[in-house]
Amino acid sequence: MGEIHDENIPFVGIDEFKEEIAETHENIVSYNENIEKIDAIQKKLLNGIGWYQEARKNLSNDLENVTNHNKAIEKVVKKKIKARYSQNVSAEMEGKTKQEKLSILTAFLIDCVAKNKNLKNHFKDKSKRKLVNSIKITGVKLSEEDIEHMVDN
Repeated sequence: MGEIHDENIPFVGIDEFKEEIAETHENIVSYNENIEKIDAIQKKLLNGIGWYQEARKNLSNDLENVTNHNKAIEKVVKKKIKARYSQNVSAEMEGKTKQEKLSILTAFLIDCVAKNKNLKNHFKDKSKRKLVNSIKITGVKLSEEDIEHMVDN
């Protein structure tokens, strides 16, 4: 008979698991707070037509920074949740508790990501609408549908 190779996946105690869950939850809360910041910046960008180019550029940079930070948080949280699903638990921790906590975190993350995507799509649609209206104001002799088609491409 051959040797039995067991992977060296360490067991996690209940206290360590709870700390990881709390840390991951804090990351998701931070992600959600950043969504509110993104929304505020997007509103400023949409309403700030009379601003100087530099102010718009600064807001765009702020928006990009917060968005990139959220992408990094999302990546870390997904990795941690995935790792915890595959990790063995110690005898003192029941698998049911682990599954329950991870399911709650996963649902929270999914809700936040969906909220972020909806916000992004809403901003894109409003920006497109403002651009189409601006083009119409200039007196271009195209229909609104033609302008929208040009903006999309």
